[in-house]
Amino acid sequence: MSHGIKHSGSRHRKQPPRRSINIPRLFDMSRSADVERAADALAEGRFGFVHFANIIGLFCEPSASTVGDMNEFKGSERGKPVSITTSWEAVPSVVDRAAFPYQLSPEKALTIASALNRHGPAGVILPASHNVADHLSVMDKGILRSTKTVQVITAGAGSPFDDFALAVTARLPVAYFAATSANISSYSIGTPQSVHYRMKHVLKEFSDRSNAEFFVLASPDERGLGKAYRYHDARSTTIVKLSDVARDSHGAPLRDPEGKHILQITRWGSMDRQLTQRIIAQYGYGVQFPADRVRKRSYAWRRDS
Repeated sequence: MSHGIKHSGSRHRKQPPRRSINIPRLFDMSRSADVERAADALAEGRFGFVHFANIIGLFCEPSASTVGDMNEFKGSERGKPVSITTSWEAVPSVVDRAAFPYQLSPEKALTIASALNRHGPAGVILPASHNVADHLSVMDKGILRSTKTVQVITAGAGSPFDDFALAVTARLPVAYFAATSANISSYSIGTPQSVHYRMKHVLKEFSDRSNAEFFVLASPDERGLGKAYRYHDARSTTIVKLSDVARDSHGAPLRDPEGKHILQITRWGSMDRQLTQRIIAQYGYGVQFPADRVRKRSYAWRRDS
């Protein structure tokens, strides 16, 4: 037991009390009743930390006001666009099929996205349908044309998160909800922060914001959940641009040495690089990766604690 610092002529200094973390609602992802109650909380306008595949995300219903509150909660710009998430079956409903270039048909793009999703968490950028709100989309201002796009994150086939996604979308007028990373934004602290994969560390990082009305949907077996994704480690989700092929500064499609059109990886995250290349090559495309992979969160006293 620690006795603090001893000073001459005085009593031992007491250690400051530990800050208790107030969790407004804590739910167990393995209990279907808890999943339903967490979905109720989200539909009612609360945002929450949820185990998403082998990492943790922050989610809310997709209205502009709630998304703005969620952004402010994590220290980001209020109007910053975020990703959307849903069950895989609902992904085609957010896509504008008429906006794809001839080099990449909507059928081919959705097939590639489905193949990525079968191996675990996947992120794709797709042309956004009219029912995707402007605050959840980005105008991709290309040289030849501008396209309204949306970044869709899915947790992978068979993920426990899908039960939550289905419960949420059953309560909303649209088939998707908003998603962002579970960390304090670099906008407020000035340095990039990696996504969390242990819930207790998320709550510690946000302990000074515990008066906000958020909920927690936690897996009772974080370590087992992480091991279930053999082709992924605990980083932010890899993002593949499927709204267009890669192009040069004049708008001409880029090709790899084999003459195949190239798809761009806009964020190289959790998915194994060789697997990503193999899946995309299976459908007749080359791949362009960023120079650097996003960082993995490192916990100070124990890397996997």
